[in-house]
Amino acid sequence: MKSYNIDTMAYRERTKELVKATPLTLGSRLGRRAVYLGVPVVDLARLTGATRKTCYNWMFGGFVIPAYRDRVEALYEILKESKTPEEALRRANKKFGKTS
Repeated sequence: MKSYNIDTMAYRERTKELVKATPLTLGSRLGRRAVYLGVPVVDLARLTGATRKTCYNWMFGGFVIPAYRDRVEALYEILKESKTPEEALRRANKKFGKTS
């Protein structure tokens, strides 16, 4: 399991501002939790099967198409219930059968 230092893995301030200002959608909720916990977008992409660009689009209010919706919803619930990025990634990897 990777260990994340939130100070070095943090999202850029501009990204945080944009995510915070985005109207609430499934993708922006996922983005807010990822930013709050410090879960990198590369892990969101790996776990959902989407590209990093797609994950950023979701975070900024883009529509989550049906092909990704179940995974995004499940990942959002995991992030919402987790206290640390390590806990979130451990639970998500287990849920989706992935390795870190």
